[in-house]
Amino acid sequence: MKKSNSFYLVALFLIFAANLQVHAQAPVQPPAEEYKTFGAGISFQPFGIANILEEFEGVPLTKFNFAINATKGFRTEIELGYYSRNNKSDDSKANALDVGIGLLGTKRINANVIMGGIKFNYAGGKFNYENGSGQNIEDKFKRFAVGPVLGYEHILGGQFGIGGELGLKYSSYKETPGDADSEDVESTSLYTDSAIFVRFYF
Repeated sequence: MKKSNSFYLVALFLIFAANLQVHAQAPVQPPAEEYKTFGAGISFQPFGIANILEEFEGVPLTKFNFAINATKGFRTEIELGYYSRNNKSDDSKANALDVGIGLLGTKRINANVIMGGIKFNYAGGKFNYENGSGQNIEDKFKRFAVGPVLGYEHILGGQFGIGGELGLKYSSYKETPGDADSEDVESTSLYTDSAIFVRFYF
């Protein structure tokens, strides 16, 4: 009876030791990568084309930025910017709204996110001023831009993101003067566009 018990104990010990060895040799699987679905923050264009081309006056360089991570491999970004100016010295006013949307593929490597895709932007606004005859004139403008973009974001603590992007944009601009004697101004341009951003993820 004692020999039988000893045999079972030795057999159980050997099975347990073999099981431990198998688990020790098996590669440890990292935990599933966590990511947040929604992020909100601000983006800024330090070298914005608005600083160079006069026709882009009224396009805001700082915008609210929202990211929606549908999956680990796809993200939608939305940008909203507003611009307003009131010059009392010549009684002129200007305001504009800029809306953008980006469709981006994403590659996540630990806390790093590499992005690439396409972005669309639409801006519209108006300028109010008095002409030489004392008449109030309202000029309107609109701009549509589209192009590819590449970006990088680093996630800190799983919730705070900081990054930047660089893209190439094709833009179509049209200004409609309020003065009946003036003609519409239309132009197209191709330029590089860059931005830095910070976001907090929920």
